Amino acid sequence: MELPKNITQIGEVDKTCKVYVEDYVVSYIKQLNRQAENKEISVALYGKHELENGIDYHFIYGACKVDQLPKEVRHLSQAQMQEIERFRRKYFPETTFAGYRLLNGEMIEGFYICDRDICRYVAGYAQFYEKNDAMLAYMLDVREEIPPEYVDQEKYEKVKQRQEERRAAAEATEKNVSYTADADRKILKLPTSQNLQRMRLAAVAVFALLCLFGIATFKEETGTAQEQGSLLAVNASVSDPEELQKSEPKDKLVIEDKLDEALQAENQTDGADSKAQEAESQEAVSQETESQDAASQEAESQEAASQEAESQEAASQEAETQATQSQAAEAAVSEAVAYVIQPGDTLIAISKRQYGTDTRVQDICERNKITDPNNIKQGQVLMLPR
Repeated sequence: MELPKNITQIGEVDKTCKVYVEDYVVSYIKQLNRQAENKEISVALYGKHELENGIDYHFIYGACKVDQLPKEVRHLSQAQMQEIERFRRKYFPETTFAGYRLLNGEMIEGFYICDRDICRYVAGYAQFYEKNDAMLAYMLDVREEIPPEYVDQEKYEKVKQRQEERRAAAEATEKNVSYTADADRKILKLPTSQNLQRMRLAAVAVFALLCLFGIATFKEETGTAQEQGSLLAVNASVSDPEELQKSEPKDKLVIEDKLDEALQAENQTDGADSKAQEAESQEAVSQETESQDAASQEAESQEAASQEAESQEAASQEAETQATQSQAAEAAVSEAVAYVIQPGDTLIAISKRQYGTDTRVQDICERNKITDPNNIKQGQVLMLPR
């Protein structure tokens, strides 16, 4: 059995009974359900039934409105079955009666499935999409019985009124914007005579300002030239060497001579002091150098002594290690037991026979330098460690 692939699950899933309803059937039931708000409407379901792995599969391909099912029942009467069969033979002859559903305007999440003359409610179903000419023909046949979908006129009028209000507000805004733009353009467009008069007044004012600025600049430059001339005259009078010689007193020459003598004496004293200090610094440096040399020689002698002691200690330790190794080798040789390989012997058998376990094979190989435990020969002598 091949199940539909493109499905939409609605409600819960029953483990023992699975219901698959075709899309046209679901659309028809929803249309009737909108009319069943005030009164209940009964719908008979038609389809196919299959059983696989203990699960009942019901595939609904048709639905018809019936009048003989006013309430939910577990067993259908003869009159009810006659009406159901009449619609089946007329519209869905290739199917069988599958169940029914009472519509009351609420959401549809399950159907009453009739099996072995017993009707039980199955919650949940899967909506699938498939070619369904029979259901389409039935819907076209009874389409006049189903009124068009109801539209609330009051809500429609409110929406229409809001749209008109928004449209009027937008038109008013556009008018205000255009009026403001026209006013701005009128303000900017002045008569030609007024524009010329204003331009003339502006040119006269700018020319007057330029004249005043030029006069002020000329006055400043004239005053600056006069001040510079007076300063040059004063400088010339002050820098005349003859005037300077006349004005200098004679006592000033005497004072300058005495100052020169004092400076020479002081320089001589400073030179002697500096030479003495230089000699003292050279002597201190030589003493410090000698002390550093002595300290370095002493450190070198100590380091050489320590290295010699370390080498002597290492030599003694190496001698002790060699003696210990030789003693261990002699002990191992003395402890080993010679064994001649017999026909059929293996290292595992020899280990079990000599030591009671096969874990000494590695020791035997290491003691006799055997690389392949399987490569031993009859008559070969092995040294078995203890």
